[in-house]
Order: sequence, then C-alpha cells, then structure tokens
Amino acid sequence: MIQSSFAEEPSWVAMTSPQPDLTPLDAYAALDGSAVYWEKPLGDESVAGFGVADSRDASRTGQPFAILDELSELTYPGRIVWMGDSADQRPLGPWFGGFAFDQHRRASSLWEAFPAAKWTLPELLIWRRGGSSFATAFSPASAGLRQAEKAVRSRLKMFQEKLRFGSRGDDGPATSYVTRSDRRAWQQLVDRALAAIESSSLSKVVLARRITAQSARPFDCGRVLARLRQSVPACTIFSLRAEGGATFLGATPETLCRVRGRLLETEAIAGSAPGPDNPPLVPGDKEAREHRAVVDGIEQALRPLCAELQIDASPGAIGLPHLRHLRTAVRGRLRGEVALSEIVSALHPTPAVGGVPRDRALRFLAGRTRGSRSRLVRGAGRLGWRWRRRARGGDPFCHVPRRTGGPVRGRRGSGGVDRGRRMAGDRSQELYASRSDRRSGW
Repeated sequence: MIQSSFAEEPSWVAMTSPQPDLTPLDAYAALDGSAVYWEKPLGDESVAGFGVADSRDASRTGQPFAILDELSELTYPGRIVWMGDSADQRPLGPWFGGFAFDQHRRASSLWEAFPAAKWTLPELLIWRRGGSSFATAFSPASAGLRQAEKAVRSRLKMFQEKLRFGSRGDDGPATSYVTRSDRRAWQQLVDRALAAIESSSLSKVVLARRITAQSARPFDCGRVLARLRQSVPACTIFSLRAEGGATFLGATPETLCRVRGRLLETEAIAGSAPGPDNPPLVPGDKEAREHRAVVDGIEQALRPLCAELQIDASPGAIGLPHLRHLRTAVRGRLRGEVALSEIVSALHPTPAVGGVPRDRALRFLAGRTRGSRSRLVRGAGRLGWRWRRRARGGDPFCHVPRRTGGPVRGRRGSGGVDRGRRMAGDRSQELYASRSDRRSGW
C-alpha cells in the first residue's frame, strides 16, 4: 500500500522496516562503498547511509550554499511517498553532506574526493532512535510509483543480504601510527599573526596546524568512530566516505546552526574555560575577550536576519576529556522568508574559526596557511524534515556542526587543530594548547 497526504509531485518512494539486531555503526563497519555516518551519543540517535539515490554539488549552481535552498524544497514532506506502515517511522536526514572552509582553494590529494560542497540522499539508511533500529530505502519515483515500490523492496532485501554476510568482526589489534607536523612553520605562522595583531591589522585570527598520521596498515574508520563515541559522547560524531574509500570523519562539540521552521539555534564556542576548582574569568582576561569577539560576530551576522535574538548573558562551559571551552547559546526567530543559504552564508565562518575583522582575517589565512585551513575546517550536516506524528506534518531543519575533522585514505590521515590569537603570547604555550585541542578531536 502506498501512502501520501500531500498533493505535490513526488520525487522519491521510501519504505522502512525494523532491524532489531543491527546498529548503524555495525552497518557502517560491515559495508564498503559510498557511506555516511552521523551520531549524537548523548541524544540517542544515530544513522548510517549507503549508496547514492541522488546528490547535489556546487557545480550545479556555482554557489555552494545555494544547494541548501534547493534541498529545502526537495525535502518537503510531499516529495517523498512512504509505503506500507512506514509513514510514522521517519529517519534522520535524509540529506547528508558538507562544505569546505575555503570554497575557492584547490583541494590537495587527500581532499580530491570531496567537492567544495556536496550533499547526498543515500539509497539506504540504517538508523536508530529510542533504542530501536530501522532500515529505510529510497528509490526515484520517476519510473512510476508501482515500479519504485518494487525497487525499494528489492533494495531493502539486497542490503539485508549484504549486511548478513558482510560483518567483519574484530580485525585484530588497534592500528598504531606515527604523526608528523612542521613545528618550525607553525611558530613562523604564529609570529606573523602576532605581528598583524600588534599592528592593529587584525584583532583576532584563528590559525590551523596540520598533523599527518601514517600507519603500517589501513585505518579502520569504524573503530575510530567507536572510539570517538566513547571518548567524546557530548560531541556530534560524523563520517563522509567517498566511493574510492577516502573518508572525512571527526567529532565536533559545536553546531554552526540548527534551523526548524523560523526558529534558529547556534552557539559561540571559543576560549578556554577555567576548571571547576579555579577562579572564574573576569571580562579583561584573554579567554573572556576571545569569547566575546565570537559572540559579537555572531550577533552582528544574525541581527539583520532575525526578528528576535536571544543571547545568554554570560557563558557557560562545555567539557571535553582534555579541555573546557566557554560556550554561549544563541537563539533567534527569523524574519519572514529567510533562505537557509542566507543563514549559513552569514555565519560561516564565524570568528571562532576565522577571525576579526572577518574579511581581513580570511585574506590573511588564505595567503599563509598553505591549504591546512582551507579544508581541515569543514561543515558536515544533515537536512530534512522532522516528522511530527500527531500533527501528520513536520518541521524543516538543518543541523550543521563544524570544526574538528580530517581526511583518511588507506594508511594516511590528516587532522587539524586551530587556535585563536588576540594578543601577544608565548609560542610554546600556543603549541601546547594546540596539542590539547588535537587530543580532544582524534
């Protein structure tokens, strides 16, 4: 039986079936090929996606963020017809993707598999919510709903067979690896940033230091994700895997934006927070001033887009295993018809990963970071409609975390750390701080 409560012409047909003995992470580890993974461990929701039912990238429009507006239209509830009894079982997403920090910088070899912006609707989603697991398959409706229904049922059966025989189990001991980083180049970059700040050319700039890891055997990305889930459960865990095996994965405590209807949520995370046993920061402290610059930058970006904007009066703290960050929550109600691309374009990059003044800081980074900043700070997100069972409708949402992650291909991986500079300081202290950030993300 095919169910649809909307009059719009459908683009896809979908079907959901329970999968009681399967978790998304198990599925991600068992199946090869193009895949995505998304999890908020403390939120008890996770999803793994496989194959490509449809995709959109920056080459279609030339404007990377314009893809988000196109996807907003494509994910309206009437564009997907739900079969059987699956209308009340809606997965996370269903679109997953990401975009680069620098949209115009040429990608290095590790990033060639990831365009400046690309979003994918997987053929199959294995997802979990509230302790229950499900599988949802998608197929284009262009060939007719009956034909699409057959294709969806066949796709579910095919993937279930793959999952049955594709389990890899424990592949042996954990992978050991050697890391490399150019400390001299990092110190020179810090010196240039301090000189720019002292000359009043910049107030703040966030530098990135690339760390390359080389292993004797291919990295097990499923195992990396499992370790991230255990070590940083308060973060969003994510992975985007291209067809050839190149993978962008990481964990981030920060959300660039979460949009549901006209409600917008974002946050400022910047500056190290004192430990519970240490005295609180005062407004003149470097960390407090660094955090205030990010809050002011977000407020300035959002005021023209919001009818109402609420910003926490004072920051709280978000704790990770090796450090604590200052955090200020920001909530707003959007004016009229504000496009999703306008919101992301206004916010990205925030001063937390760029600098102040924004344009001048980005020009400084483009000319001196030799590619580390241009790709290591990316956005990865999900976009769709959150179904509300009682109302038989939904709310559009876009959830885009960003900040910590890196590419992995075979035995080689690359990660990045970033540190903000607002005043003269000791280079050795800055190197130590960047190491602390790296431990929180790998």
